[in-house]
Amino acid sequence: MNVEYDHIRELLVRDKEVWERFRSMYWLKKYNNYMGTIKRIGEEYKREYVHRFSDEFQKRGLELGELDESVFTKISWSNIQFITKDPNGFYMKKVATPVKVRRLH
Repeated sequence: MNVEYDHIRELLVRDKEVWERFRSMYWLKKYNNYMGTIKRIGEEYKREYVHRFSDEFQKRGLELGELDESVFTKISWSNIQFITKDPNGFYMKKVATPVKVRRLH
């Protein structure tokens, strides 16, 4: 998924007008697909994926000013803020499967 979005971005930024027109939709679709990827990949890959997600949205999206808050729902924007500021916390609170505790009788 990440490599595909890197390639799509490379194609879009070749033409400044095209990039400006589709930048917001690029980030919105990327967010939705990354969240879907988190749900479908194996547990052993989720923490690493959350960190990659965080890095991309922090370094490319927020720091370059490419993210447009107005295209995201409040929940999505809140998730973006959480994942970029605290990927470990995001993983633990929103992604990690809770461990079931067995009670001994």
